[in-house]
Amino acid sequence: MKQQYILIVSLILGLQASILAQSPLCPSTATSFCCEYVSSVTINGDTRAGASDFTNGPGYFDYTSTPLSTLTAGSTYPVAVNVETNSNYNEYVKIWFDWNGNGDLSDSGELVFDQNLSFNGSHTFSGNITVPVDAYNGDIYIRVVMTYANSPTLCGNYSYGNTFDFRSSIVGGIQSNNLAVALTSSGGGTGNVTSSPTGIDTSVGNNSANYTANSVVTLTATPSNPSSFFINWSGDASGTTNPLPVTLDSSKNITANFGSDSPPTAVCSNYTVQLDASGNATITAADVDGGSSDPDGPVTLSVSPSTFNCSDTGTNTVTLTVTDGIGQTATCNATVTVQDTINPTAIAQNISVNLNAAGNASITAAQVDNGSSDICGIASMSVSPSSFTCANIGANTVTLTVTDNNGNTDTATATVTVTDTTDPIAVTQNISVNLNASGNA
Repeated sequence: MKQQYILIVSLILGLQASILAQSPLCPSTATSFCCEYVSSVTINGDTRAGASDFTNGPGYFDYTSTPLSTLTAGSTYPVAVNVETNSNYNEYVKIWFDWNGNGDLSDSGELVFDQNLSFNGSHTFSGNITVPVDAYNGDIYIRVVMTYANSPTLCGNYSYGNTFDFRSSIVGGIQSNNLAVALTSSGGGTGNVTSSPTGIDTSVGNNSANYTANSVVTLTATPSNPSSFFINWSGDASGTTNPLPVTLDSSKNITANFGSDSPPTAVCSNYTVQLDASGNATITAADVDGGSSDPDGPVTLSVSPSTFNCSDTGTNTVTLTVTDGIGQTATCNATVTVQDTINPTAIAQNISVNLNAAGNASITAAQVDNGSSDICGIASMSVSPSSFTCANIGANTVTLTVTDNNGNTDTATATVTVTDTTDPIAVTQNISVNLNASGNA
């Protein structure tokens, strides 16, 4: 008799699918309608309406946005599921309560009602539900499934029947804290997170769960394919430790960040550095980085060589290495120009010089140098003036100029005392002289 309704049901199924949204629980709905339906569900005195005829469904009802009355741990509550049939059919009813609030109703002890009966017309499946004393406080989900001819499963589609999802809350049980996990993806990398104890499994949509307050839950991040990798944790936990132990001293929100295995991009920038007074210079990787990056997050930088001395003045080629979160690297080359901009130190001393027999004297820069120096070496020294004559006898100021190997200069002055120590040459000649009238000459 049911078969004559299949064609009609298949035509309207697409319309029925959008009547009510699916709760966060795993999908479950009837795909065929003809001969039975749940007209209402009552839990702890709260009644929610179901279908109203045999052929139009819908197969799924989501009442999680209007919570049922609060339940108390250790207390017992009545449940009733009203079912209508248009002939004698064997109908099954199951009810699940999420006692640990983890969003997964398949845990031990969470199937709390399981009845079946063959009847024609109306029947109320009824019983009592006792909330365990160790149920977690907080919000919980409840699922009711009625199916024709076969025992219902928690998840998945089926022919003929109805699924109802509800939400309630528990008090008087075990104090718990919620752990919620979010996922981010960059560069196309993806992954999932599971927990121990069980409760969180993002691959099936279980992104949060309740756990006993102050218990330790271990999260494990697993890339979804070989081209993805786990970057780090953020939110109420940070770092790259994986698996990650989390102490639930409060409710926590943690994000697992995944990326792709695309290598980083190295971008270099040329740099100029000056030697210090000791003739040395040091650069960092950041000095030659021109915007290196990785699609999956932060990178680490290193540069080689990073130290320079006088022998490196001029242009030098350095290599920047960029490393991403999984150790992949990229490199580029930059030009580092090393400059010596520090002047030498000119030190002069006073000297004395004697004119020669021709009345001339000359000096060299080395004679007036008194220990001039430069960290990168002296290329040349000169002194001016460097020659003297009789006109310069006495004190004369001269300038010593010191030039280092990189063209920097410094000057110092000194006094050059010119002396004439050469005796004159006496030259005589014979002469005649006459006495005057007084007998003198």
